[in-house]
Amino acid sequence: MVIGVLASITIVSFNGISRQATVVSIKSDLSNSIKRIQLYYIDNGHYPVSYNTNNCPEGPIDPRYCLMPSKGNELSYSSQGPSYLTYSLDNKNTNSGIVYRITNNSLASEVAPLASIGSISGNAGTGDTITAGVLSPAGATATYQWQRADTVSGSYTNIAGATNNTYVPIIADAAKFIRVVATGSNTYGSSVTSSATSAVLYYAPNGNYYISSDGTLKAGVSVALSGATYGSIFAQYWSDSTGTWGGAPSYAKLTNNKGIHIYSTNARIVFDISYVLQNNMQFRPSSTINIYLPQLFITDSGYDGEDGNYENWAVPIGVSGSYITVQ
Repeated sequence: MVIGVLASITIVSFNGISRQATVVSIKSDLSNSIKRIQLYYIDNGHYPVSYNTNNCPEGPIDPRYCLMPSKGNELSYSSQGPSYLTYSLDNKNTNSGIVYRITNNSLASEVAPLASIGSISGNAGTGDTITAGVLSPAGATATYQWQRADTVSGSYTNIAGATNNTYVPIIADAAKFIRVVATGSNTYGSSVTSSATSAVLYYAPNGNYYISSDGTLKAGVSVALSGATYGSIFAQYWSDSTGTWGGAPSYAKLTNNKGIHIYSTNARIVFDISYVLQNNMQFRPSSTINIYLPQLFITDSGYDGEDGNYENWAVPIGVSGSYITVQ
C-alpha cells in the first residue's frame, strides 16, 4: 500500500516537472522569436506578412528574421494587412499539446489549442461562396486565411484580403485548389489547415458571347459581326412541291454546362450544332446569356416520303447579326 502511494506521488511529480520543462522550452522559443520579429519591424517598418514552412518571412530569405523553434515545438504566426503593424505568434508543443501565445511582443500566455477544422462547404466555382469547416473543440474562435495552389498537393500561397470564414473564388482561382488556415484567437491557439477543394470551376458570367474563328464561344461581341438584334432563330426546309419555306423555331440549351446545343426538331428535320466555351469555362444551369450567331446554312436533298418529291433542306440560324438567349 505504501509502495503504491509512493509510486503515484513519483508519477505526479515527474509529470509536473516534465510539463514545467516543456513550458520553459516554449517560452524560450517565443522570447527568441520576439527579437527576430522586432528586428524585421525595425528594418522594414512593419511586421512580416507571413512566415513560410521554414519559419522564414515570405520573400527574399534573410536568416536574421527566421525563427528557430526547439525540437517538438511548432510556431504559428499571423499578421493582419494592409499595414501589418500587429502580430501574434503561437508556439505549440506537439507532444503535449501545450500552446503559448505572444501578441505584439507581450508576455507569453497559455491558450487552448485548436484540434481540427472540418471540410470546406459550398460549390467551388467563381462567383460562389464557400465556407470554412467547423472548428474543434466546439466553441473555438479563430482568424482565417484562404490560400490557393495550382495542384491539390502543391505550394499554397495566401490570397490577399481573404481573411473571413467565407470566400468567393474569382477568375484568378479558376482551375486552382483552395484551402483555409484557421488560427486560434482569444483563448484558443495554434493553427489547423483544411483539406483542399476540388479544382475551382470557371463559370461564364452573364452577358454577350460570340462564335470565334476557332469555333469556341467567347465573351463579348465581335465588332465584325455587329448588327441588328432578333429574338429567335429558325430551322426551315424548302419544299419542291409547294415552293415555300416551312419549319419550326429552333431553340438552344446548355450541354453539360460547358457549351450549347442549337437545334430544331419537327416531322421533317433534326438539326443539332454544339459550341464549347473557351478556357474551360462553363455556364451555370441558371445562366442568361446572349449568343451572337452568324448566318449559317446547311443543305441536304432527300426524299421525304410524304409527297413524293425531293426537297432541299436549309437551316438558317437566325439572320446575320442575330442574338439568341440561353437560359
